[in-house]
Amino acid sequence: MNTYFKAWSLTLFLKLALASALPLIADEAYYWVWSLFPQFSYFDHPPMTAWLLYLGHFLDWGQSLVRWPGVILGHSLWLIWFFIFQQLKIEMETYKVWFYLTLISPFLGFGTLLLTPDLPLLVFWSLSLLFYLKYLERPSVKYALGLGVSLGLGFLSKYLIVLFLPLTLYSMWRNKVLHRFPWKHLHIIGISGFIFCLPVLYWNSKNQWSSFHFQFNHGLKQAGFSWQWPVEYFFGQVLILFPLVVWAAVKNKDPRMKILKSFAWGPLIFFFLTSFRAPVEGNWPIMAYPTVYALALTGSWSWRKHFLVLGFWLSLYFTLGFAMIFSAHQFVHGKVSEPFLYRSFSPLVEVYRPLYAINYQLASSLWFNSRKPVYKLKDGSRYDFFDTLDHGYPSENSFFLIKQRHHDLPEWILKEGWKIKEVENLPHDYLILEVKK
Repeated sequence: MNTYFKAWSLTLFLKLALASALPLIADEAYYWVWSLFPQFSYFDHPPMTAWLLYLGHFLDWGQSLVRWPGVILGHSLWLIWFFIFQQLKIEMETYKVWFYLTLISPFLGFGTLLLTPDLPLLVFWSLSLLFYLKYLERPSVKYALGLGVSLGLGFLSKYLIVLFLPLTLYSMWRNKVLHRFPWKHLHIIGISGFIFCLPVLYWNSKNQWSSFHFQFNHGLKQAGFSWQWPVEYFFGQVLILFPLVVWAAVKNKDPRMKILKSFAWGPLIFFFLTSFRAPVEGNWPIMAYPTVYALALTGSWSWRKHFLVLGFWLSLYFTLGFAMIFSAHQFVHGKVSEPFLYRSFSPLVEVYRPLYAINYQLASSLWFNSRKPVYKLKDGSRYDFFDTLDHGYPSENSFFLIKQRHHDLPEWILKEGWKIKEVENLPHDYLILEVKK
């Protein structure tokens, strides 16, 4: 245990160093804006991410250090899985390989440097899984309480934690342990879970259940249908997990891992089915990834495969790092270069006053990097948290707007007869507009 704890501590130190060097992505900056207005929940997501960023406010002087509380919580994932491997009586040598392989994987490794709702979801999903396994082995009040609290905290992180419940029932039915379902402790799980998810329920009850409606429509409703959605989802997940990992997990015959299979394939299958209704973002089934890796490494795995996977991801990181160091942003995906670009725009907040942004991503990034309030222009993009602040409609007779050239202006600007003038062109087809009555 001491050896693994030392490795865990060292990698935590390295992750904190890396997290402090990377600028906040637009979504993180958006959640940081939430944290300036503490609430029980928010329109887009539950509150856990904003609460973790609120804890980091004392580190605001260090810019990206504000994400440290989340990074520390996220790194507990590897401690939780140490105990899961112990609970399943899997050799610690296998855990060591799992430890380094998941740390180097893009969504579990690099992804846990970023404070998004996926990070606490991963932690509390895995913690729920640990308490579930412990309860099956020895039913008790403390494990039932631990399971309920973990599920409640998971619900404060991301609503996808609700998938844990049907997957648990299916897992017990499939493995013929349904008779050990915690009927006698069900009230403990239910009450503790309800208490810990109460902030979200209370907020939604006061806000027309808007957060639930938004997430449901966001994930399951889309006009029309495209065969591209399920195809992109399927091959995207294979690439994210890596083909060798997926193949080894599929071939797993280890009886000790049967209890985990529904938690590996369940979220992936669920989102494959929803991809026939609407596009699915690559990170949505992230809670399945630790279990898929565990299945792979207890299946037909070998050191040759291990080094192939490590080599591929390290080469990718090296290439991206090289592009960032030498400012070759144009050669990498926009989501990678976007935080650096938005940070370079932050001095504009002092030059153009008042400055508005066309969407929440740009407004949040400018606000975070400049520490000066920058609001999203009313109806500039979809309804979001900024629209709840009532600052999107300018009270002045003249204001400035930063946007990409192709992005349409809100209809009310044209209807109310505002005059528009371009005042500065910016990189990547962004520009500053002066808008006057």
